[in-house]
Amino acid sequence: MSSSHVEFKSVGDVTVAKITSPRLVDDMMIHEAFNAILAYIQDGSERLVIDFDLVQFLSSSALGKLISLSKAMKKNEGSLVICCVNNSIWKAFEMTGLSKKFPRYSTEMHAIANL
Repeated sequence: MSSSHVEFKSVGDVTVAKITSPRLVDDMMIHEAFNAILAYIQDGSERLVIDFDLVQFLSSSALGKLISLSKAMKKNEGSLVICCVNNSIWKAFEMTGLSKKFPRYSTEMHAIANL
């Protein structure tokens, strides 16, 4: 599945999903973007980085979808990490306890190295 809100690339055996929309607030956009990532997981991607570099704001619905992706990855015995999360978004991760579930990597390469 492709999405106009996510760009995918492979770095070795790692799939990098870069969110390209600066605001993940619209339910349809969130559904489309995260379903595209889920398709990669269901197709057997075992190591996945989600890059939030371009994202300036996201809704609680997007955080919920991220949790669902993490569960799907664990079900497939894979690893999912996130990178390039700005400080304001990271505060939402901290307030919801997601900062304990998702370590914060400052760069894509740092995230890949820690998978």
